[in-house]
Amino acid sequence: MTYRDTNRPRQLHRSRRDSVMLGVCGGLAHYFDFAPWGVRLLFVLLSLLGFFPFTIMAYIILAFVLKPEPERRILMPGEEGRPLYGSREEALHRVQQRYEQIEQRLRRLESIVTRPGFDIDEQLRG
Repeated sequence: MTYRDTNRPRQLHRSRRDSVMLGVCGGLAHYFDFAPWGVRLLFVLLSLLGFFPFTIMAYIILAFVLKPEPERRILMPGEEGRPLYGSREEALHRVQQRYEQIEQRLRRLESIVTRPGFDIDEQLRG
């Protein structure tokens, strides 16, 4: 079984994340809480068992009828209630900037701790 967000109502959409062609099988899998590969396998098996025209027609109809899954809003730390609009690249860039800030802080801390004469016990005692 796959993880489903329990706070959101179940709606049938074409999947953006589990998409090989148009996201129909991924969307069906998400809606019925199955693994996407299982739904794809079912479509292939039905096609091989003689239902090829039916499965192709059903897939094409679902591809046109189902709306794409809505994009999820990403909240960055310190931005509670203010969603980050834009592309994944922008979100990745902001995460990368935050990572670089944390890395700089760790380097400063390391330079202090590894300094000759630094005694952690003395620092902890106050």
